[in-house]
Amino acid sequence: MADLCQHDIGLASELLMNRYGLPQPTDPTGYLAMYEARMLEEVVRDKNLALGDSGSLRGTTYNDSVLPRWRAMVEAIGQRMAYEAAQVQGNIAPEVLDVFGKSCIQKDPSWFVEHGYGTRSALRDNENRAYSNLLTLLPTLVERANAKGYITAPLVEEETMEDFIKALPAFGARTDVIAEQALQSRL
Repeated sequence: MADLCQHDIGLASELLMNRYGLPQPTDPTGYLAMYEARMLEEVVRDKNLALGDSGSLRGTTYNDSVLPRWRAMVEAIGQRMAYEAAQVQGNIAPEVLDVFGKSCIQKDPSWFVEHGYGTRSALRDNENRAYSNLLTLLPTLVERANAKGYITAPLVEEETMEDFIKALPAFGARTDVIAEQALQSRL
């Protein structure tokens, strides 16, 4: 975690000082590209305010308004770049990309609501729909990826799920257990 935070700070610092540039989005109007661009604009604006207040990036304004947003800014950059890389690859199911994009929105739904992408409820519904659309493809995707041997969860197949559930210990109130025994003894 500390390494990731240090990396975030390094990348964000280089970006804010214009020492490092990012590849331009392939679709600047895409919702992840828009989010990334606005995040960068907000952080740059706050950085400039901090510079105006103290003439330095080592003041409380910078520490209070810029530093706490670095991680979200770096994540927004990474999300957009990962999404575009997966699109270019060409063999990623659109439903997988849709789930990824919709789950990225859920990292900061208030921003998307504020910028007219729908209500919080609508954004959640969109994400749920994306997961539902992907769920029907899972068996095909698992087979295509040759991943069946790596899946060990008992809940994947009906028979192993039933065996797993039957093996779970049952807990309940003592009165429930006594009532169940009395019912069985009457039968």
